[in-house]
Amino acid sequence: MKLKTDFIRAAVEGKTADGRDITAEQLQQIAASYHQDTYNARIWPEHIRGVMPDGLFKALGDVVEVKAERIKGGALDGKTALYVKIEPHPDLIAMVRSGQKVHLSVEIDPRFADTGKAY
Repeated sequence: MKLKTDFIRAAVEGKTADGRDITAEQLQQIAASYHQDTYNARIWPEHIRGVMPDGLFKALGDVVEVKAERIKGGALDGKTALYVKIEPHPDLIAMVRSGQKVHLSVEIDPRFADTGKAY
């Protein structure tokens, strides 16, 4: 049986560290429509997709479930956040335990498959 995490906060509405704007509406659309059977979100180190399964930039796991909720308390009180459950690859677990790859970053398609909705 694969390890599956509890929900982890992956994104919060607002300006990202790399200058993108994420809206609460986008996060809610993603949570409402995400299904692995539709398009499986993989965990890619630094958003780089490797071509070899044993290479430096291989997939490090999969997103298996998502939800959007408002944050309660703290500096982000009231903002909408996207939470994910993941099935991490053993290499990702080792990286996190060694203090590497401890933050998440999301890739959002604002108009997925011509639906006009984020995914």
